[in-house]
Amino acid sequence: MGRREQDAESRARAEAAFQGVLARHGAAGLAPRGRGFGSAALKIDGKIFASLASGDRLLLKLPAPRVDALIAEGIGERFSTGTGRPKHEWVTVAPAHAARWVGLSDEARAFAAAKAEA
Repeated sequence: MGRREQDAESRARAEAAFQGVLARHGAAGLAPRGRGFGSAALKIDGKIFASLASGDRLLLKLPAPRVDALIAEGIGERFSTGTGRPKHEWVTVAPAHAARWVGLSDEARAFAAAKAEA
C-alpha cells in the first residue's frame, strides 16, 4: 500500500472515530465540512473543545497538566499554531489511540464548561 492510500485509510479511520465523539456530544452528522481551524469543531459558548485536526488527529483543549501527562504517556502531541508557538492547553491524539477519543473528549468538554462558567 502506497503512502497516499495509507493517508486516505488513516483519515477514514479518524473520521469514523470522530463520528463517535460527535455522537457522544449530541452532534452526530452535524460537523460542517468547511475549511479552516474550527470549521468542524465541537464548541461550548463558542469556544472549541474538540475538533478533527490535520485530517486524522483529534484536537482537544485540556488543562496544561493533563496535556503534559498525555504527552509523557506517548498518547498525545502538543498542538502548535506555527513554529515555536505551542499551545499549552491543546493536544492532538493520533488515530492509533482512537479508543480513547470519546473519554478524552468528555474531559475536554468538562474543562471547557468549567472555563465558560468562570
